[in-house]
Amino acid sequence: MKIFALDTSSKVASIGISEDGKVLLENTLNDKKTHSENLMPMIEGAFNSVNVTPGDIDVFGVTLGPGAFTGLRIGISTIKGMAESLGKPVVGLSALEVLAAGVPPTDRIICPILDAQRNQVYAGFYQYQQSPDSIDHDRPSKEAVLTVLRETEVIKIQDLIEIGARLNRKILFVGDGVNLHEEALSEGLGEAFEKGFFAHRIPRASVVGELTEKKFLEGKSYGAEQLKPIYLRKSQAEVQFDQHQKSLEKEGSKDGR
Repeated sequence: MKIFALDTSSKVASIGISEDGKVLLENTLNDKKTHSENLMPMIEGAFNSVNVTPGDIDVFGVTLGPGAFTGLRIGISTIKGMAESLGKPVVGLSALEVLAAGVPPTDRIICPILDAQRNQVYAGFYQYQQSPDSIDHDRPSKEAVLTVLRETEVIKIQDLIEIGARLNRKILFVGDGVNLHEEALSEGLGEAFEKGFFAHRIPRASVVGELTEKKFLEGKSYGAEQLKPIYLRKSQAEVQFDQHQKSLEKEGSKDGR
């Protein structure tokens, strides 16, 4: 089974091609150009470098969010266009699940956080649990299964700290929001705070590919027309539009007196 995986939920673009659980290619690019400038040359170069064509792909995987609005739209529309033209299934994934799954099995709680601006983050809590057939029940192993402790939400960083403090567990923070809020997290959580490696700061296409294969085999794929972004809140442009509309309504009510 060949899988093409893509993440554009942040300023970093990550693409990958895998086959039967083996990563053939992973390419991650972080420069000043936009996804609209970088993405198609990256994709073309990726297929050429591993001698694979888009028609060879069996299933496409992409992160749906949360994350940067423009980046998500570009990534999703790219996968949708490729999959629809080829009549291939797709799997959509949470960027936070991809971040959490990129961490090897651990007894820590995993908290991926992505910058949501205005001193807020997109956040969720995950943990590994032993599968029934695991031999060693005293420590995490390859049979550990990632589970959701708290669903994805937009939350103020101070509220997140208060929730984390109540867990009374070591918490490993990953994602691009860690550097932005490291001081507050460290002060608020003390020894419970742990910072993930640099490689865990972005959703990686190799993890997108692995989860895509898993969910496809579980029957959780669907047609490309069903792909929809996970925004969780309105974009800044939508917020400004709503504010403008409310302002016009107020002016209209004053004039109608």
